[in-house]
Amino acid sequence: MLRKLMIYLMMLATALRFFSLSFSLILDVERLPIPVVVSVAAMIIIGAMLILRNVRTPLGKKELTTYYPLASVSVLFNLLFIKFFSPIEVSALDLCVIGTMLDVVVNTALTLMLLKESRYVMVEVSADN
Repeated sequence: MLRKLMIYLMMLATALRFFSLSFSLILDVERLPIPVVVSVAAMIIIGAMLILRNVRTPLGKKELTTYYPLASVSVLFNLLFIKFFSPIEVSALDLCVIGTMLDVVVNTALTLMLLKESRYVMVEVSADN
């Protein structure tokens, strides 16, 4: 169940970033710095490759625990780059492209939950006494 949720969330995040980056580039080409656009485009490509791979065979724990920390690092890079090297006024559309700290928190929480999921043993006890 957790893996399905993570896959659907990855699909949603990849689609949202793709459409918001496309829309942002169509409206204002020079708004976001090039390293941020490259970082977001790389995450879109990785997400799309994993989605296509999921169509053939279900994604495993290894792929998901690689994607989510990588997405968190990408968001942190984008936020820090915007903060220190390119101080711009960030709009809601830019936040959809760049990401927020909430993305980092959710990605980290999901990764930790997925890693701890296999450590517990589920024991079913019947109600018959």
